[in-house]
This record gives sequence, C-alpha cells and structure tokens, in this order.
Amino acid sequence: MSSDNQAQSAALRVRGRHRAWLALGWLLCAPAVYSAPASLQSTAEVDIIRPLKVTPTRELDFGSLLIVNLNVLGSARLTLSPSGRASASGGLLTVWLAAGRHPGEAKVSGEPQLAYVVSAPSRITLPWGNNTLFVQDFRFASSTRGGSGPSGYVAQVNRSGNDVLAIGGTLVFPPRVVGTLAALLSRSLAVTVPVTVQYQ
Repeated sequence: MSSDNQAQSAALRVRGRHRAWLALGWLLCAPAVYSAPASLQSTAEVDIIRPLKVTPTRELDFGSLLIVNLNVLGSARLTLSPSGRASASGGLLTVWLAAGRHPGEAKVSGEPQLAYVVSAPSRITLPWGNNTLFVQDFRFASSTRGGSGPSGYVAQVNRSGNDVLAIGGTLVFPPRVVGTLAALLSRSLAVTVPVTVQYQ
C-alpha cells in the first residue's frame, strides 16, 4: 500500500472514532426524558331533585242552587274563593245553599322547600241539563306560602316535601240560558280542576 493510501486510511479511522465519540457524548449529555403514565382524577356531583307530583283530592263544589228564574239576559256568576268565600253576580235569581259547598283541593309533593308554579285550563265546560255552563277564573292558595292568585300563582313545598293547594273558581251561566223554571230546582254543581305544577 502506498504512503498516500495509508495516510487516507488512518485519517478515516480517526474521523470515524471522532464521530463515535461525538455520538456517545451527545447521548451522555442529553437530558433524561421519563414518560409517566397519565393519571386523571375527577369528581362529579349530581343533585337529584324529586319530581313534582300533584294529586286531586277534592272537587271544586259549588253546592246546591235553588233556582227561581233562569231566564236571564246577561251572564250570571257564582264565585267561590280558595278560602271558601262565596259571592254571586248577574241576573240569576237563586238561593245559593251553603250545604256541600267547598273549594277544590290537590296535594303536591316534591323537593322540600322549593317553589313551584301552578297552572290550570282557562275554562272547563260543565253540562247542565240541555245547557252548558262554564267554570273559569281559577284561583289557588298554598298551605305553605299563603296568599292566593290565578293561574301562574307561585306556591312552595314545605320542609317535608308536601303542600296542599286550595282551588277556587267562578261558575258562569251564559247569556240567554233557555227556560224559565216555575218550580224550584236543587242541583249540586261540582268539577275536578286539572292542575299542572312545575318548579319555578
């Protein structure tokens, strides 16, 4: 081998060793990287609220009427408040008997001490002989919250998760109800009021 070839081979060996030492040095100097298993901890809290339940327990009963004359030109109204107070207006000539007369009632159960909103239909039809009467203008009173109000009234469930709704309303005899009654007629007029409740 010529001296030139020997010099080139020696230079390659030197450069090869130099690169190997550089690579080893980089590995020794490189920062250690440790990948730990990922751990994710989370907690979830769920508030479970008892659903509202409403159960009618007593009809809204306007009691018995002794009707003298039903030949009226305008509508006649008999109103019974949630507290049981009664009033009459219009051209209906009657004697309104107190016997059997009382507000409606519904029991409500749900999450203790939460407020809820009461609603009812705007009107219920009530067949009466060959005629149709209407029950409307419903009002409600809560045994827990007190006061009274129309549909949209805000009531409240007590600490035990219960409430009692008293229900009042107005019985309407439409204009020109057919017939003039010569004899006295006694008739009990009662209706179950469908009530809807939802949390406020």
